[in-house]
Amino acid sequence: MNAEQPIGFFDSGIGGLTVANAVLKALPNERIIYFGDSLHFPYGEKSAKEIQSYSITIANYLLQQNCKCIVIACNTASAAAYKAVKEYIGDKAIVVDVIDPTVYYVKKYLSHIENIGVIATRSTIKSGAYAIGLKEENNKLNVASMATPLLAPMIEEGFVDDNVSKAVIEKYLSNEQLQQVEALVLACTHYPFIKTEIEEFYNNNISVIDTPTVIAEFLKDTLSKKDLLSKSEEPFSAHQFFVSELNQTIEQTAERFFDHQFQLKENNIFK
Repeated sequence: MNAEQPIGFFDSGIGGLTVANAVLKALPNERIIYFGDSLHFPYGEKSAKEIQSYSITIANYLLQQNCKCIVIACNTASAAAYKAVKEYIGDKAIVVDVIDPTVYYVKKYLSHIENIGVIATRSTIKSGAYAIGLKEENNKLNVASMATPLLAPMIEEGFVDDNVSKAVIEKYLSNEQLQQVEALVLACTHYPFIKTEIEEFYNNNISVIDTPTVIAEFLKDTLSKKDLLSKSEEPFSAHQFFVSELNQTIEQTAERFFDHQFQLKENNIFK
């Protein structure tokens, strides 16, 4: 590995663009290659075996693109496939998930709270990854985990900051499981796009943790310690953005997830 190799990101769709966007803000000299598996979206409704298979295929592709680091920019894939991907990659690249850095963040900055909520896809909640990780760091912490399966598809389809999104968000967050939380982990990389609506629901009275910012800082620290931070200034055209299946809805929605104009290209590596 060397510092000038790109960083690879993958997600079940375009939600991981929120992570890539945050990373480029924190690390503007890095070159990125993004892959969204829109063909198999949503991962939250897939079995762990399926998610592991998709994830390893994508990780292998990013490895072939000479990535120094592979970021699993998807909570569902992180929960179901992080260990499998890490074992497959070995020492050929650094593998970063979105769960461990978030658990570390809660431990470091929110050690004073007693009740925390986690909302995510069914698969992520079923895995128990967040609940287990958070309780390991603080066994007195009460973790309220709730599946919110409509949120990611709703966001992918462009229903954000409108009557549809507000109704769905209210329906989920009004659940009695989440009534005592002092902080809420948005355990899906799509959810930061509705962070403001979620904060408004709670009248800005709780900490709402979105993983992209946390991952960006974690990645910066990790690469710095390994002397793998790029020092070259890459033109934006050097970045590459792929999805396994491209359609007009994805193109339109993706533009909201990223601060720069960019072009999504279809690349079905599963053929």
